[in-house]
Amino acid sequence: MVLRSGVTKLRGLKGKRYAVVEVRMKALETQGYLAVAGERDTKQGYKTPIFKMTAKANLAWMIGPRTIDDIVREVDEETALILFKTVSKLFKC
Repeated sequence: MVLRSGVTKLRGLKGKRYAVVEVRMKALETQGYLAVAGERDTKQGYKTPIFKMTAKANLAWMIGPRTIDDIVREVDEETALILFKTVSKLFKC
């Protein structure tokens, strides 16, 4: 699946102009959700980037609409400890 067409379908951008989708893709890249994995040639002879999802994007995708309470309720003690250590490093607690 080409990531651009996936973003178009998932984000409700179907029927939008290429430039609108391109702006959204660049914003996701700037925020660290996408990374350039390579390039491909277009019919017009230009190079266009091929994006891949980063670990940050995969985590956001996996968590989805769940809240932290939902996640804590579902994990065991060992996983909760790993999550605690990770979050405490992030917030420098």
